[in-house]
Amino acid sequence: MLLDARYEDDGQPMSENQLLDELNILLVAGHETSANALAWAFSLLAHYPEAQRQLRAEIAAQLPGSQLVEFADLPRLPYALQVVQEAMRLYPPAWIMDRVATEADEFRGCLLPKARCFRSISTACTTTLIFGPMPKCFGPSALRRVLCPRRRPTATCPLAAARGCA
Repeated sequence: MLLDARYEDDGQPMSENQLLDELNILLVAGHETSANALAWAFSLLAHYPEAQRQLRAEIAAQLPGSQLVEFADLPRLPYALQVVQEAMRLYPPAWIMDRVATEADEFRGCLLPKARCFRSISTACTTTLIFGPMPKCFGPSALRRVLCPRRRPTATCPLAAARGCA
């Protein structure tokens, strides 16, 4: 796919160095963020035995006989999803995001000129009292009660879908 990609403005392909840079980003960034998310989820489960017990019970009930998990099985494992979402809320792999305003805007009296770069630190949004009385504590079921069933994909990372930003 990348070998066939062409720039819209001049129709030229990527140089070999550009192609290698893109592949490195895909390889490293994709693995690092997934590995970090899973490492934090496992760490939290190790520190919260009741959550670990509940996850084991769900897996045992839904996947008898030590059956390996397949993609099609995931809808039957809602608590597993909650564990991962809660770990990512507390320890997001991409915890800081830069955005550039594509047009001038104003937020609560603060002017943001066009082309202004601003930064969002996601844990500032994800450890507020909207997540319950103890927002900095691990609680997969609590996350479900607060965000579901009408949870938007950007609920724990609001600027990920910022409009008017590049």
